[in-house]
Amino acid sequence: MFSVRLSKTNQMNKSELQSIKNCGSDLFLIPTLMDGHITKQLVFNTRELVSIKNYLEMMPMSKKVFVSILSQFLELLRKVDELSLDSRKVHFDMEHVFVVPSIRKLKFVYVPIEDYTVNSTADDFLRNLVQYASFSEYEDSSYMNEYINIINRDYKISMYDLSVYLSILTNGNVCSSNTHITSLRCWNCNAILKRGNQFCPACGERIFKENIPCIIRQKTQEKTLLDTNDLILGKNRNECKVFIGDNPLVSRKHALISSKNGCFFLIDMGSTNGTYINGIKLQSGDKYRLRNDDKFYLANELFVFYM
Repeated sequence: MFSVRLSKTNQMNKSELQSIKNCGSDLFLIPTLMDGHITKQLVFNTRELVSIKNYLEMMPMSKKVFVSILSQFLELLRKVDELSLDSRKVHFDMEHVFVVPSIRKLKFVYVPIEDYTVNSTADDFLRNLVQYASFSEYEDSSYMNEYINIINRDYKISMYDLSVYLSILTNGNVCSSNTHITSLRCWNCNAILKRGNQFCPACGERIFKENIPCIIRQKTQEKTLLDTNDLILGKNRNECKVFIGDNPLVSRKHALISSKNGCFFLIDMGSTNGTYINGIKLQSGDKYRLRNDDKFYLANELFVFYM
């Protein structure tokens, strides 16, 4: 059994609990609210389940098992995004992702508590998958070469590249050590790139700039490098470097990210539907210093900041 205590400052988010109960996905472990003598607890029933860490230690990883795990992981991320849940509340550590061994079904712990965060991330899960897995000597495991390339390519793993890679595996094409996915896309204009390009042939931007902080729009996985002093986000195409034209809740000039002495600050620009970070609504003109892996919303549009 796995449980999380509730407190006066850590209350259950009933809306999130209903979302995971009614979403139709069996990837979530549904918690039960238990009343104790002193505190309440959310209890996750893990009987008849094993942690994925123990599961991988029990048996060699085959291609079929790997495809199944990766497919379910990506489906979980899609479901979290679809339900507007907070991925920081998912336990991605190898001790708290569970498996139904008989059918190789993954079960994820999402904790619907206000202001609850875990230390492990989706990227941690993907990297640990390689560390904990052992592969059968009787099966060609060269398909893992491209997977290792993807998870080591950048500080933030591209879920788009991972999805394309999975599609290739699912269709029966083994990625050998000499076979690579060529579906990289430009961070600026989203044009398809070929490996080895230093500049985008469509817009001329440099493909990769090391050690430059960025924000990533969760909905599209678009990355914007923070290489200017001031960056405006909104749906005014002429004035906003981060143009969000497909969301009617975002204001024309919604928010600003400014930099000073290597620090980055998020500022609401008097938006109609608000700017939120860590559950707090920013007042117009207020500055919030951004830190690595901070998640913020422009109305309901989620972005992640990376240093």
